[in-house]
Amino acid sequence: MKPLIYFSYGMTKSASTYAYRLLWLALEDAGFPQPKLPADLVDPSHSVNFIGHLTPDQIDRLCDIARTRGYPLLVKTHSSPDPGMIPLLQRGEAVGCAIYRDPRDISLSMLDHGAKARRKGHWAFKEYETIDDTLPSLRGQLTCLEKWLKLPNIRPIRYQDVVFDTANVLHGMAAQLNLNLSPDAVIKKTQNRKYIQFNKGLHNRYLEQMPLDNSRAIATEFQPLLDMIYHLPTQSPALAPDAQLRQT
Repeated sequence: MKPLIYFSYGMTKSASTYAYRLLWLALEDAGFPQPKLPADLVDPSHSVNFIGHLTPDQIDRLCDIARTRGYPLLVKTHSSPDPGMIPLLQRGEAVGCAIYRDPRDISLSMLDHGAKARRKGHWAFKEYETIDDTLPSLRGQLTCLEKWLKLPNIRPIRYQDVVFDTANVLHGMAAQLNLNLSPDAVIKKTQNRKYIQFNKGLHNRYLEQMPLDNSRAIATEFQPLLDMIYHLPTQSPALAPDAQLRQT
């Protein structure tokens, strides 16, 4: 059975828009255009097909659109999976990914966005002025991530792989949809950084930019996530001694 929908979930500031655009371009190149979906199904304020929470009827409508077009729909989200999505994923009628990142780096990126929002008079992210301001959002995002990772046909993807092992990440996402593609040709089309909403593309920013006390506190609270990111069974980098921390 060919998937009808690809759910592209990512934690905030995890290069999820970049990953979404890569797969969007791959679908476009394969002859599967992804025009904007109806405003009652996606957020009309976003340039991409960004979904919040959907009712079972709305999910059925997405599937009907995909069946009519004869190819899968790609949608982006930062929300938890809705109950109506679970049967689709269980049957293989939907697939997707869940992109995650070191919460300390997410926090710093949120602060960057907050400073920019206040400077330009924008409302989104303007409330993030200190590391503590970002913690409630990080906790909610971790809960959301855990829900996605428990579902079948969801591909876990690390931020650092999206940024530094892009071709393999794109190949893996495309394989979920049985797409044949040239990853390098698709990646070349993403050189316009504004188009993909790419920020700094840095990994382990916290090592130089976050106070050690904050880093250790976040690492203690989010250790299972960090263990998954860094493949360490017992200890995350920020819980190590200072010398080891700086070498990570």
